[in-house]
Amino acid sequence: MSMSVLAGFAAIILAHQGTKEVTLDQKIATLRSDLMQTLTLFDSLKTKVKTPDEAKTLVKNYFTKLESIADTSDRYLLVAKDDNQRAKTAMIKFESLSNTDRSAAEVEKMAVDIANKYKDSETLCEPLENLTFYQYLGAERYSAFDTAIGQTKNLEVKASSLLASCFVQFLTDAGDVNKFRALSIQYEKTRAGQRAARIYDYRTKLVLGKPMLDVDLNLLNGTNLNVNSLKGKVVVIDFWGFWCQPCLAELSDIKDYVSKNPTRLAWFGVNTDNWTTSFVSQRIKDQGITWPNVAAGSPSGRLPLDLGITVYPSKIIIDPAGIVRYVPSARNWREVLDELLK
Repeated sequence: MSMSVLAGFAAIILAHQGTKEVTLDQKIATLRSDLMQTLTLFDSLKTKVKTPDEAKTLVKNYFTKLESIADTSDRYLLVAKDDNQRAKTAMIKFESLSNTDRSAAEVEKMAVDIANKYKDSETLCEPLENLTFYQYLGAERYSAFDTAIGQTKNLEVKASSLLASCFVQFLTDAGDVNKFRALSIQYEKTRAGQRAARIYDYRTKLVLGKPMLDVDLNLLNGTNLNVNSLKGKVVVIDFWGFWCQPCLAELSDIKDYVSKNPTRLAWFGVNTDNWTTSFVSQRIKDQGITWPNVAAGSPSGRLPLDLGITVYPSKIIIDPAGIVRYVPSARNWREVLDELLK
């Protein structure tokens, strides 16, 4: 096991070291991919560890690789030509080191430093809205970063930071859906403002007994599917992840429903693991999951948060007429599905 762990990380370390001349933007993109592969590989290998020594070797090599990525980020920062390149590179370093044994105070300092230096760079909009900073900082340390990023003069970044604050409030059950509406009006010309308008529409119209929203599912197989094109079948949208033990406990029941209702039931998963799409696809195949899935990237990905999903597993069930019959709740979803399939 230890040799395979070493070999796995060695392969990643040696990747992309060819002599072909590439631009800095390409190098940054490659380094980002390198980071994602490293995180994915670690998630894969840690399930195969059998002894304490193997675990220690795995973590040691994992940290070594992440430190190497951070060192490369420092080199790229020295030659970056603008704040967008610097912000992208700083984010790679931040995520790399945040996954090592850095203290919470060190992680907070790195995040606030990024906010102070690159608060006007639209590169930060995506990690802001995906709650990347909140994921690493947690509720107690997010406020210092939030205050710093709030000083931006860029309307796109400002709108994204406010949208992130709305999401954080919903995660702590203190949210007000009307704040999305207010944000959409105040920043209507920004991407985050337009997303806030869509979220408000979703969260106010996803109601039991009402028609299902017009939602597209970008499936792992490359298909783009509109939920409302499936009228005539019972449709289930299942928000889940391999990280979620209650989700895994349901897999047997779901397989049973899918196999017994091949023509009447359309089941779609929204996977929320922070892995590469190829790795998600392989894990899904290995688990014998035959129904289509969307790769949301994390529980704070675009589709889960837009639909207000903060508890896992969660489901939306739609009847053959396109009417919503179940929204995430404490009620047993199996009872609703059984009734619809009769």
